[in-house]
Amino acid sequence: MDVVTGDFVPTLNFINVKADAVVKAKIGTTPDMPAAAQNFLGWGTEDISEFVRDVLEGNLCEMIGKIDLRVMVNNRRCNVSRHVSTMSRHITIVAYGPHRVIS
Repeated sequence: MDVVTGDFVPTLNFINVKADAVVKAKIGTTPDMPAAAQNFLGWGTEDISEFVRDVLEGNLCEMIGKIDLRVMVNNRRCNVSRHVSTMSRHITIVAYGPHRVIS
């Protein structure tokens, strides 16, 4: 999934950047999965993809705002691994929380 910041986002040192990230996502299996899946009943594939993309874009903007631009450029792999757990936690929270209605 391609995740792109819609607008410029300020880094930790207030330098505005646009970011483009590729995210591989998979649906895990937990005992609570059926309850979480009910939140997406009636949603089409495109609707779910858009929803997840929006959540990931928000996480990408949050990550950018916490990182110095030099560190971001020089140590990309470290930055990604450090923030993957944050993204996973947000996706989990969103899956169990209230959703907007897709018509």
